[in-house]
Amino acid sequence: MTIAREVSRRSFLWTLGASGAIGLAGRANVLGGFAQEPSAPRNVPDFTGPGANPYWNSVGPLVAEPQKSPLILLTDRPVQLETPRNYFLNVFTANDAFYVRWHLETLPNSVDLKEWRLHVEGNVGNPLTLTLDNLVTKFKASSIAAVNQCSGNSRSRL
Repeated sequence: MTIAREVSRRSFLWTLGASGAIGLAGRANVLGGFAQEPSAPRNVPDFTGPGANPYWNSVGPLVAEPQKSPLILLTDRPVQLETPRNYFLNVFTANDAFYVRWHLETLPNSVDLKEWRLHVEGNVGNPLTLTLDNLVTKFKASSIAAVNQCSGNSRSRL
């Protein structure tokens, strides 16, 4: 009996990486060990300004993109913007100060809201398509506190 199983690219790569790590771990003693020893804690000097903090923010310039507060430019093609440290003094990050990670080749300059559709499909009981008007008129507005973090956030500190 053959069991067909759909494997996603992510799960395939994870399995491949995990099996490689297990193989390397088994060879560590044979090769004399190659695991990195923990380094001694580094003392990072206190930063008092007046310029950018090299121990927290990336070194990129602050830029103002449409509908955004000044954010740190990491790359411009595609646009990657990092939230500066001062925005983390509050519990919630304002939408205009939220980081930007863009992975598509083009940036939309406008959206025709009369033609825009939200498609709910995939592993759902009832796939459906909604217009912006449907979303605004058929559903009660609500707000929730949620965590959304990019794995690259504050990578300049690492």
